Amino acid sequence: MVKIENYLNNRFFAYYINRTIKNLLKFIPQRDLIGIEKIAVYNTFNGKNKNNAALYWEKNEKEPTLIEISFDSVFHKMPIVLMFMPFVGRFLLASALYHEIGHHCHHSFKHGVKKKKSETFAERYKKEMLQKAFWGWRLLLRPLAPFARYMANRNRSEKE
Repeated sequence: MVKIENYLNNRFFAYYINRTIKNLLKFIPQRDLIGIEKIAVYNTFNGKNKNNAALYWEKNEKEPTLIEISFDSVFHKMPIVLMFMPFVGRFLLASALYHEIGHHCHHSFKHGVKKKKSETFAERYKKEMLQKAFWGWRLLLRPLAPFARYMANRNRSEKE
């Protein structure tokens, strides 16, 4: 079982994020979670990682394998009310979480795959898990896909 550590200042958000992560992990095959000891959620990251939504840290002699998530980066200063809509908040959090679990799978189980392909593998893994977790929403939200791509590209260009 993966331990979830929450360092958010707001207790309500901490409860919401913990519950959401637990629900999202139900869609991940248990074999893909082997080796991940904890998921830590912070308000924000500092330094060079401040714009990252999440980070994957491989196990080393001092630290266990862990995934860190930045609340502020995942939710991109969006209005708080959107976070509690049945789809939006869960989807944004799932995108960051599943991508980092994809990095873990690549590192742990895909021996012989070059590091250059790590991002490609993580993105493909994320898409597979999102399709599994949000299969019903795809039908309902398909007409909004062009708008979502536009907003994602706009957010990326603002960060650069």
